[in-house]
Amino acid sequence: MKTAMQIDADHIVTIVVAEQYSPYPMGRDNDDGKYNGTKFRQRFLIPSLTDDNITQVNVDLNGLALTGSSFLEESFGGLVREGLSKEQIDKLNIITNRQDLIIEITDYIETAWKERNQMQPDSE
Repeated sequence: MKTAMQIDADHIVTIVVAEQYSPYPMGRDNDDGKYNGTKFRQRFLIPSLTDDNITQVNVDLNGLALTGSSFLEESFGGLVREGLSKEQIDKLNIITNRQDLIIEITDYIETAWKERNQMQPDSE
């Protein structure tokens, strides 16, 4: 598994999940398997999204044999729960031939934002 991220001249990182992580990512955490969403988020997404030198993070989901919803929710919705800012998460660019995955990931992120906003006390 190749974990070193390459930053191009335009300060863009591309993570090809099937090659750099696993063609079979699944589950939320280590209890669910070796290539889970928590590990992917912590090893790939957070370091690149929080790096101020990186302007865009391409996540290429093409070539995956399967993509479990728990993996996607934990990887991407988990970014909000980890406390990343909207500006950091907005650096994400999902690359896939499957439009349904883009919709699903967007929904997970939006749902996590709603939950996070509900948990914050009202400011008066």
